[in-house]
Amino acid sequence: MLTSAVVGTILVAINQGTVIAGGDAAWDLAWKVPLTYCVPFLVASWGALGNAWVRGSGECVLGDSEV
Repeated sequence: MLTSAVVGTILVAINQGTVIAGGDAAWDLAWKVPLTYCVPFLVASWGALGNAWVRGSGECVLGDSEV
């Protein structure tokens, strides 16, 4: 959760920092900023879940495709 907060804050500063600092924040930021925090959280959660499955069963069940 801490990683998501740090990464989300950095991404908001990079992507929306000038708009927020300039005081021109529009209503579309009302969904962009929370989504920016959700993405790192979901990616980290998916990675942790995949890691737990690999360690529990001894094989990779996420994204396992035969080439």
